Amino acid sequence: MTEARGTVGTTVGIAGVAWLIGALVLGFRWSGRQSTDGVWHDDVSLTRWVVCWALLALLAVATAPRLPRWSLRVCALLPFTLWVVWELRHGALGPIPMVIYLVPTAFVWSVALISGDWMRRRPAGG
Repeated sequence: MTEARGTVGTTVGIAGVAWLIGALVLGFRWSGRQSTDGVWHDDVSLTRWVVCWALLALLAVATAPRLPRWSLRVCALLPFTLWVVWELRHGALGPIPMVIYLVPTAFVWSVALISGDWMRRRPAGG
């Protein structure tokens, strides 16, 4: 029972760090604006998203052993994901930006977790 509580607590802590990375890197001003007909610019640049994805990848690699099950791994990213959806909720483009930003986020998170698992399983010196 103590191990289960520790795992849930660890997941909550990692989820908090993932959200904090997003909040610090991406900020809280997410309104898009139309500069000319059909051309939209986000207040959050792609460069900031790449930095966020890189930091999330580092977090995932570092914490992969602390999240032994995929259900915990998904739960650790869920608050960040919900926050992104919340920030994009008033967008004129509907769910398109959510897909554009969340698919790479989930991909980076998953690949980094798998990489973290792989790095810990390979034999020393090989």
